[in-house]
Amino acid sequence: MAVKKVGKKAAASKASAKVKPESNVPEVKELTGSKNKKGVFAAILVAFVLFTVVEIFYVARQNAIQNKKPEFVLAWPHSPYNGIAMIRVFGNLLYGTDDVRYQVFQFDKTTGKMQHMFDLPDGALGTVQKTNGDILILNKGNVISVFSKDYKLIKKVVLTDTRSARRIEIDSKDNIYVGDEVGMKVVKYSPDFVKMMEIGASGNNKLTALGKIFVSPKDNLYCMNMKQQGKAAINEYNEKGDLIRSWTIPKVKQITNLCNIGVATDDYIYMNSFEESKVFVFTPAGKFAGTFDTDGARKFVVTYPSSLTSDNQGAIYVLSHELAMFNKIDIK
Repeated sequence: MAVKKVGKKAAASKASAKVKPESNVPEVKELTGSKNKKGVFAAILVAFVLFTVVEIFYVARQNAIQNKKPEFVLAWPHSPYNGIAMIRVFGNLLYGTDDVRYQVFQFDKTTGKMQHMFDLPDGALGTVQKTNGDILILNKGNVISVFSKDYKLIKKVVLTDTRSARRIEIDSKDNIYVGDEVGMKVVKYSPDFVKMMEIGASGNNKLTALGKIFVSPKDNLYCMNMKQQGKAAINEYNEKGDLIRSWTIPKVKQITNLCNIGVATDDYIYMNSFEESKVFVFTPAGKFAGTFDTDGARKFVVTYPSSLTSDNQGAIYVLSHELAMFNKIDIK
């Protein structure tokens, strides 16, 4: 049998055909895909960690803010004048209005010494003071009694633009705001009692059940718009009567006629809750910012506060078993 000889080149060719080197392309693709998956996983992990850290920081900051307490300044007993339902501060004077006994008390706000007491047979629904010292007391029957700073009756003004005037406020320019509970509006008057405008009577800023009102240090008007089941909203208006914002009051279990509001110089809103025996604090946008029933050093404990107000210097006044003065909470 003849043996066929194979040349070197042919043998090499056959060997080359039999031993074919494996391609590296699929391996490169597989490694690249694996790296991409690992990169995506790492990015997701980093994002999750960052989100968690930010969330923890945010929650911790919110808790720190909500746990902040005001600084206690002073307190004095208001007994035997226990019927005071509304307080208001102008300069060094604090006015307390008893709308049941029809009395208004004027105190030195730092000592608690009573300067004068008004007995008003026509009723007392609220008290404000003009920059010249004149005292305006809202009576029943849509009447405002104007007294001089030495307590002499100057005149009585009959309001013809309201059906049931129950609230009175004043701004830094001595413009007067009268809340009409039946008309569901606030009437703004010039210092000489010339009607300037009606606020909340119509349009998207319409009030449906007017409660307490308050003019802030920046001359914005805040109105409590009462709702059903112990709820209420705050409507904030500028000097022109335009609605700035409206928000439902959060967290407070039961809002009653004993709830009063004060607005600090940083626009934070304070409101007393007699039922919960504490003071609620809200951001300018209406977000819950915390509560307090004492100061940071626990020098004074608030018990069943029946009224609250603020002044233009950043102080908060709470009518509790005593009249307490606090500096506003420093929220940063």
